[in-house]
Amino acid sequence: MGKALAHWRERHWHGDALAKTTSAWRWPGLVLAFAFLATIAFMPQFTDAIDVGLPTGWLLFGFAAQALFTARLAVQWAASERAGKSVVNASFWWWSMAGGLMLGFYFAMRGDPVGYLGQLFGTLVYARNLWLIAVGRRWAVAGLVAMLASSVAAYYHLPPQEAHGGGLPWGWLAFGFGAQGLFTARMLVQWLASERAKASVVPVAFWWLSIAGGFCLGLYFIRRGDPVGVIGQLFGVVVYARNLWLMRVNDEKVVVAERADSAPEPASEPALRSPPQASDRG
Repeated sequence: MGKALAHWRERHWHGDALAKTTSAWRWPGLVLAFAFLATIAFMPQFTDAIDVGLPTGWLLFGFAAQALFTARLAVQWAASERAGKSVVNASFWWWSMAGGLMLGFYFAMRGDPVGYLGQLFGTLVYARNLWLIAVGRRWAVAGLVAMLASSVAAYYHLPPQEAHGGGLPWGWLAFGFGAQGLFTARMLVQWLASERAKASVVPVAFWWLSIAGGFCLGLYFIRRGDPVGVIGQLFGVVVYARNLWLMRVNDEKVVVAERADSAPEPASEPALRSPPQASDRG
């Protein structure tokens, strides 16, 4: 643990590295703050629209879940700004798994099948990516099992009328399912591309589908009166657009996920360094 902390401080909190890290977090921090303040500004409207009957504690749980889920995008954006290109590390999938589990339970408790089904399929893809990167495979499988178990418990906790759309008109519910289908298609595209490459990869189509699906889901969550869903989509669309721009600037079609930030491996570190060359002796 001590070596891992020292390695992280060496990379991010010394000299030029500190300046690069601070600069990289400038735009993610500003946009995240704007998304939060914009959601707070419209909170009275959202609060009036919430009629599922969840206690304030569950709403706070939802915000905590969304904060964890949104952190993956903030970290990914900052890492991309620091590298000058679109970067996806193992931490992106770890944050996705943790936040997805909490959000799935929150949406299940709200009786929102649109939000819940998206997180259920997403958790499957997150687990598969962690498996392909070969980090924490047991935890990935455990997360998927936890999602299924918690969602079943939440479903039986809800009254029948709340377990089928939470009282929204069928037209908006159909729109929500269509938006979620578009948004979830990005995960299917990413999964198929990863299986073809036998590695965790993120194609450019992933970000295009994220923008289209995220925008439509944002409208659905506004109509539903769910500030937890709104703040995630509001911040997410900006990050998706930035990744598209970085991939275009660097003329990239696919980004290969890295595992550098997942867990340090001191034993293998010397092997990554080039041995001294005999020719250097003059």
